[in-house]
Amino acid sequence: MRTLLLAVMVSASPMLFAQKRLLVPTDLAGRQAAARDLEAALAARADLPTTIALAASAGTALPWGSAARASLVAALTAANAGDASPAVQQRLRLAVGDIVEVLTFQPLRQAELPAGFPDFQAVDEIELRAYPRYRMASTSMQGGSLGAFMPLFRHIEQNQIAMTTPVQMDWQPHADGSERPARMAFLYGSPTTDPKQVAAGVEVNDIAPITVLSIGAIGDDRTDRVERLRARLEAFVAASHGAWRIAGPLRTMGYNSPMVPRDRRYFEVQLPVQRTARDI
Repeated sequence: MRTLLLAVMVSASPMLFAQKRLLVPTDLAGRQAAARDLEAALAARADLPTTIALAASAGTALPWGSAARASLVAALTAANAGDASPAVQQRLRLAVGDIVEVLTFQPLRQAELPAGFPDFQAVDEIELRAYPRYRMASTSMQGGSLGAFMPLFRHIEQNQIAMTTPVQMDWQPHADGSERPARMAFLYGSPTTDPKQVAAGVEVNDIAPITVLSIGAIGDDRTDRVERLRARLEAFVAASHGAWRIAGPLRTMGYNSPMVPRDRRYFEVQLPVQRTARDI
């Protein structure tokens, strides 16, 4: 019974353990429905076969090709292959709980988005985003995060410019082959904002409209996490068989201050892309 019920969910999902297509707005209703049913499956505190069956049934609402569906299938496959011990059941419950957290997460909005910026959709799903032209103040990260933050904060304070979210971090390759944040930027609410004072070390940059592949995550934007998410974006581009090409350096978008608890912080990893003559 366990194998049969899991097969119902697995059968329509070849190459299960990777996201196969971009998130689209119509996916959100299925994610919400699956989250409700997965929470109910956890609340039932049933035995392992029943928990697998309930979770597999809930997972059918998740969109085909989504990262959430792949994560759930991976957890169910591992549980289905194990014995019916409490340890196996506990691992499954923890995995399903993590998936519910991802499906239900809503970022804490600490400031307004710049004009025309796309809003949050979902955590841990690759999506295509189009950003309009915008203006920002940036500075070098050579002095670390605090060394970059304070000049930018003084800049918007002196010019009476409202703080917006996100904070942009542009990454560059280093001599050791890794990539690290090179510049930090505060984004203006309007592309027509014209600061009267610009201190040494701060640059005002106009950014042309840009299309990116973006993936959101909960917690801290540590280098190792950013690298893993970048690898997912690069793998998606590679799997498009030439439909997309990378068109610029990596960047991250941070939406919360260090004062926000870690499990409530949200950031995005983004790669600028251009569509080629082919379509996916």
